[in-house]
Amino acid sequence: MSNALGQEIMTSYSNADLAEINLDRLSPGVYVLSILVDGSTTETHKILKK
Repeated sequence: MSNALGQEIMTSYSNADLAEINLDRLSPGVYVLSILVDGSTTETHKILKK
């Protein structure tokens, strides 16, 4: 996960079909979550934390 400046702030690995990420420690702002699916496809999601 990266912040709005492009700085990597969190890295997590999971082989499960479902994973949870705790965002409690993050300050309010915009974040970008990149997910590598099946080792070949990257999904990118914008997260807005209030």
